[in-house]
Amino acid sequence: MISGCVSNEQHERALSLFCELLAIGRRPDLFTICSVMSACANLAMKRSGEQIHGFSIKAGFNTRTAYGNVQIFMYARSGDIDAAGRTFEEAEDRDVVSWSAMISSHAQHGCARDALRLFKEMDECGVAPNHVTFLGVLTACSHGGLVDEGLRYFKSMQRDYGINPNVKHSACIVDLLGRAGRLGEAEEFLLDSGFSNDPVLWRALHGSCRIHRDTDRGTRVAERIIELEPSASSSYVLLYNMHLESGEKQLAMRVRDLMKEKGVKKEPGLSWIEIGASVHSFVAGDKSHPQSNVIYSKLHEMMMKIEKKVSLENCHSEKLAVALGMICLPAMAPIRVMKNLRICGDCHETMKLFSETEEKEIVVRDAIRFHHFRGGSCSCGDYW
Repeated sequence: MISGCVSNEQHERALSLFCELLAIGRRPDLFTICSVMSACANLAMKRSGEQIHGFSIKAGFNTRTAYGNVQIFMYARSGDIDAAGRTFEEAEDRDVVSWSAMISSHAQHGCARDALRLFKEMDECGVAPNHVTFLGVLTACSHGGLVDEGLRYFKSMQRDYGINPNVKHSACIVDLLGRAGRLGEAEEFLLDSGFSNDPVLWRALHGSCRIHRDTDRGTRVAERIIELEPSASSSYVLLYNMHLESGEKQLAMRVRDLMKEKGVKKEPGLSWIEIGASVHSFVAGDKSHPQSNVIYSKLHEMMMKIEKKVSLENCHSEKLAVALGMICLPAMAPIRVMKNLRICGDCHETMKLFSETEEKEIVVRDAIRFHHFRGGSCSCGDYW
């Protein structure tokens, strides 16, 4: 049941069942522990994961490779790449999953060179990479702007290891070329990839069009995404944002009207933060939290320090979560916030300023990657 809940993304239910299992005096096995740790990873509940880590040491599971791998995943997904690295270094027997998990973790945290260094070590140790390993490597190159390295690894993957690229590998190359401003090459690669009817690749290209303000190509790409996914709200939001950012408000309103006409609703942005034994979640402009007045007061104070004029009535959810973290967490503790959507440009800039004026490390995990804000800058180097 615990495993089934995790597989169906009912992670809170999985943790509840685990507590019931302990309450009736039953001893969980390795499989159960790994499933529960996966639930903590997906919820980014580091404190709960640490408690299960302690339980696993007492039970003697910490020496098992399968458990070590899921522990790497838990710490990395919770925003603590250093703890994930310690778990990896302490592992007695590293298999391809161990190496792939650590490479992918570095990629998601913006540590591209560390990911490539690990891949080289893995190769020297004689551990054969698989398709997951290469997805981590290509993601690292994409997030780090390492175009030549990414193209070289993509070719090596087929030539030297006999691994055929799937749609995710191809999307990384589209993203890699597109972020570098080589939009024409990215689109040409997409069309020749064999996955030209998959919206994942088109979304990667559209993101690059937004970065480089190629409105004409971006509009055409967004319309193609809508053709492929007519019921997905994200497809319409892409086109809406493209028109809005280029100053075409009437066209943006038409897209919004089209969404209403087709009954397509935008997925609300949701952010959450773990404080003590509790998880606190927020949506934009949220006033439902018991400490709502204190949170908005703190946020206003922080906004005044960075001299930004932003309406607090509809502020995005991650700002509220960070404000609560500032109130409740110890001075030296980093603030770790998770979000279900991409962080927007305004929030990204705001978090950089907060990290400087409040002298606080802020970690935000969005739908794609981690952003570590320290001293006024971000680990992504504003390349996201």
